[in-house]
Amino acid sequence: MKRKLGNVFLICLLLAMLIAVTACGGSGGDENAGSDEGDAGNAADSGSVADDPGIVLHFGSAVTPQDAAYPAIIGFAEELTEASGGSIEVVTDLNGVLGSDRDITEAVLNGDIAMAFMADISVASAIPEVGFVNLPYLFPTREDAIETYYNGWIGEKYRELLEQNGLKIVGNFMESDFRWMSNSKRPIQSAEDLAGLKMRVPEVPMYVSFFTKLGCTPVGMGINEVAAALQQKVIDGQDNGPIITHSRGFHEFQPYFTKTNHAYACTNFIMNPAIFDSMTPQQQELLLEMADKWTAQCQEDTIESVDIKVKQMMDSGMEVIDVTPELDAFIKKCAQEVWADDDICKNYPDDVMERIRSEFATS
Repeated sequence: MKRKLGNVFLICLLLAMLIAVTACGGSGGDENAGSDEGDAGNAADSGSVADDPGIVLHFGSAVTPQDAAYPAIIGFAEELTEASGGSIEVVTDLNGVLGSDRDITEAVLNGDIAMAFMADISVASAIPEVGFVNLPYLFPTREDAIETYYNGWIGEKYRELLEQNGLKIVGNFMESDFRWMSNSKRPIQSAEDLAGLKMRVPEVPMYVSFFTKLGCTPVGMGINEVAAALQQKVIDGQDNGPIITHSRGFHEFQPYFTKTNHAYACTNFIMNPAIFDSMTPQQQELLLEMADKWTAQCQEDTIESVDIKVKQMMDSGMEVIDVTPELDAFIKKCAQEVWADDDICKNYPDDVMERIRSEFATS
């Protein structure tokens, strides 16, 4: 009896030892697996942009919620902040709260703010040598602008000059609309129709010269003064494109709008290079990715918005007039006279002006 009990006890002891060893081995295996997963997770976390040092990027612009670019700027800021896990915080200072376009451009140059949405004509107010991109009638059609500006040598030169002067372009080139001519006096269909019109123009010598050659009386003033000047009949007309003309309410005082396409402007996301360089490589890569995405979206929205704004203005009673061949030829002639004016073009690089005069000028 005692031998049987001893055998049973020995068997139970062996089973218990076997179970204990198996349990320890299983537990050890689980711990090792958990440790591997934890190490992998920690490695992934250590490589995440969310773990990079935090940076706040102030993004300035004068655009308002009525502007076509507004949703893209907000989308860029929100998605970049979220995609970075908060290591990049984009703060939008829109509606001109930081001052004029020139004030905002200079703030980016000085590093007071990191980024801005800015038209080339506004950049030229701070960096005059890039103003050649706004020469009248340089790009008669959108296709011309895409070929030579967005994807051609003019865009390359513009980007190069900005970098030399302390600005970095991030993302794609975007359209800021062709400039047309609106007025309260008469439809513009010929050179004679332009004679004597008091036209508001940007406070840039090139535009003053151009409108003088057209036979108008140019009046230089800031964009924020235009609506009141139109309403009070201080000026007869202005030359912004459909988007700005509508969003600023200029069409309310202007029954005639002619599709002159006499000048073209481009916009960009500009950035202070030193601030960009202070970011980690991962943050830089993410910012460039988001800039590409949202500037492409902005371009689509802007082009779509032109047709929408034109229809809305026509529905409100504005007469939108196609340019006649006679008027088109006259505008081109006056534009090329501006190109040939060494005094007007003295700030622009000599090699650029030589190429423009040889490649773009026609008899």
